[in-house]
Amino acid sequence: MVHHLDSYLATPAQLNKINVEAYELGLLNVSDFKRSGQYFWTQLQVFNVSYINFATPQGEFIGAGDYGQGNIQIEEIPKNTKGKSYKYDTDKKGNRTRLVSVQNFNPHAESWYLNAAKAGKPVWSDIYNWDTNPEILSIAASYPLYDETKTLLGVTAVDLKLSQISNFLQTLNLGKSGKAFIIERFANSKSGCQYCISLADSF
Repeated sequence: MVHHLDSYLATPAQLNKINVEAYELGLLNVSDFKRSGQYFWTQLQVFNVSYINFATPQGEFIGAGDYGQGNIQIEEIPKNTKGKSYKYDTDKKGNRTRLVSVQNFNPHAESWYLNAAKAGKPVWSDIYNWDTNPEILSIAASYPLYDETKTLLGVTAVDLKLSQISNFLQTLNLGKSGKAFIIERFANSKSGCQYCISLADSF
């Protein structure tokens, strides 16, 4: 079980590393939200994760994810929008089609951003509710991105919904009476979540 779980939980961290290296090689321009959103959308077609995003210290944000609406949506906070998040439906090629919603969203208030920016290294977030979809509980692997002068450019993160982790655990063969539990060291008061997950050794 541990081997299978480690392999499954390694995917978000590996995907973050791929994206950071793509930026460093000049293959990913995190300032180009149109292309970045489509790039994240494409990765979600391949990897079994829930959400991929990037946020800057200035509060700009780009992400793509499965909101449970039957397709992957792209969400962004462009420059000079005063924290307004714009969420779009997408077509079969990851192009934005219909504007779904406009909401207030502050990525700097989220543990996936705060924890990585403070630690200065890859970390796991606390369990948290998605701000624009609070019914969704998730946990994220986060990776701070720096330029050549060690100035923080932003934080990229990859989410797993707790429902995804639960579904994965149900696929494991634990025998007739076996049960799987993943325990977190500290509870998250913000989400009030009863789920507990230990991910400290997954990087």
